[in-house]
Amino acid sequence: MSDSSNHPLAPRRPGIGDPAHPQRAERDAPLSITTPSGSAQLADPDSIATMFASGRCWGDFELFEKLGQGGNGVVFRARQISLGREVALKVLTAVGDEVQRTRFRAEAKALARIDSPNVVKVHLIGEHLGFPFFVMEYLRGRDLGALLESGWRPSQAEAVTIIIQVARGLAIAAVHGLCHRDIKPANVMRTQDHEIKLMDFGLVGYIGDHETTISTSGGAGSISGTAHYLSPEQGSGLKADHRSDIYSLGIVFFQLMTGRLPFESSSALTLIYHHVHADPPRPRSIDPSITADYEAVILTCLKKAPQDRYQTMRDLISACERALARQRRSRVLAIGTAVAGFATIVLALVAFWPLHLVGGSGVANPAVPGMEAHPERINTVAMQAPAVPPGLGTPRHDAYGWCADLVVHGITQRFRYCPGGSFIMGSPVSERDHRKDEAQHQVVLSQGFWLADTTCPQDLYRALTGANPSPVHGDRLPVNYLSRDDCHHFCQALNRAVPGLVVRLPWEAEWEYACRSGANSATLSARQLTKAEACIDAEAPRPVDMSKPNAWGLRDMLGNVAQWCEDQYTAYGTQPVTDPRPHGVGDGVGRGGCWEDTLGDCNSARRIRFWTDFPARDTGFRLAIDAPHGATAPGEGP
Repeated sequence: MSDSSNHPLAPRRPGIGDPAHPQRAERDAPLSITTPSGSAQLADPDSIATMFASGRCWGDFELFEKLGQGGNGVVFRARQISLGREVALKVLTAVGDEVQRTRFRAEAKALARIDSPNVVKVHLIGEHLGFPFFVMEYLRGRDLGALLESGWRPSQAEAVTIIIQVARGLAIAAVHGLCHRDIKPANVMRTQDHEIKLMDFGLVGYIGDHETTISTSGGAGSISGTAHYLSPEQGSGLKADHRSDIYSLGIVFFQLMTGRLPFESSSALTLIYHHVHADPPRPRSIDPSITADYEAVILTCLKKAPQDRYQTMRDLISACERALARQRRSRVLAIGTAVAGFATIVLALVAFWPLHLVGGSGVANPAVPGMEAHPERINTVAMQAPAVPPGLGTPRHDAYGWCADLVVHGITQRFRYCPGGSFIMGSPVSERDHRKDEAQHQVVLSQGFWLADTTCPQDLYRALTGANPSPVHGDRLPVNYLSRDDCHHFCQALNRAVPGLVVRLPWEAEWEYACRSGANSATLSARQLTKAEACIDAEAPRPVDMSKPNAWGLRDMLGNVAQWCEDQYTAYGTQPVTDPRPHGVGDGVGRGGCWEDTLGDCNSARRIRFWTDFPARDTGFRLAIDAPHGATAPGEGP
């Protein structure tokens, strides 16, 4: 459903109860059990109302409507006069409470340190007329708490996508040693563009901070959080780290999936007791349509002991992405079953008009615009020696074609020459594992290129960067748990280490072309491979030089670890293209599938959409090098 048309300027400030919903205000207000000496000292309400009246100028800000108000602060929509931009202005009104001032400054500084598209951005921190304030980006949308109160309930796929985005923001926070400690729907904004933004770091703490204990007699202890979403360790007054946020996010996931909370009570202490001692109901007992994979993720988040939950936000994200992929596969299979009769007809037609990747019978493919016949199959074995890029050794000829070695720090990485040519990229709609982002289209690669015969091994990555982020270590195991930015940093380090070398990531078209290696099938699938040819549906990755190579001598094009490509993720067109290299700001693309995937997940057309600055647990990369300009071997080209 769309909420923006009815509420174009109604972002809800997290952690501040909505006056229009007193029950929600009571439920979502941060729990604070404190002594009288800890009570906030507020400025006079009448003077506050006058000072912050709508339409007044307050320093460099023209104030508009109030977006939210809590016990110690207020948030306005405002215009920063000097820059002419619309902002959200948060002002601390509990000016006499040093604890609140300290917490307010900590929230502002925490937000300013976190650079994530899933965390609201802070533009400015300051003080005016004795009132501390900070300025944030203004978001048009509604928070999840308001949406849930209105009766909205996301689809299962949308719910897990929301959780993934919140977890990404929290993962960046964890990198800076920060945990949020007040995760709840009211602190998660869904913008008009359906982007997810985490807000209100008012209870932020450094990982390892010790939470004080509850005092039932009005003593000096205090506990902070929102009772419905409080982790067991928060409720017990123990140390809270990022795993506490994982528990709270699990509560939100439960609520998005089932439409209710796992524990309900009007008593905060009763809720705390349930979080510490009671098992939550199984989500599928409330809604049987919830997949077993999603239920497993939720229940893992809600384990009582932090060590039994996902240990990092990255682990949670990977589990969510796998569950989402399985749900999509199941939907595709269900649709395929429903249209089996139609598919049979289409497959029969395909048998009469086969798709040709490179070469073939010379029959044009009328189903793909611009597809032309290529009667001569590229023969990489018989091809004359291609020009070799700087940094590689003398080219050699073997059963797969031409190769040359790169040697750095005593470690050898072999490269294989891939000649230019033409092929059909994507998969046919009739294919069993087809996805809608795999539209078929003809691609011409006008120049050859060199491609590493394996994904990057850990010994090479460690030699150039001094690091190894892979969860399982082994010199010849593929390096993984990398963002695309990590891959770029490695390429830069390698290029500095070897004079004249210019390595990069392969473009999607290059990767798919090399994966097919001139095969005459519509799509090369792991269903056609043996365990010796692809590490799929396995317990762990295996050494990079263990799998059987394809026709061009390239190993692990499918399975073992997924592989980053250079492209920005964009939708395919259906018209022929030459040397496609979509580049820009946005999501990136991974290819090939990983050791955990099933057969249907791994084929030459499968695309995996990733955030470029966030490490993917099961993803590595292989290196590519442009062939020296103008070096085209006989038989190459369109």
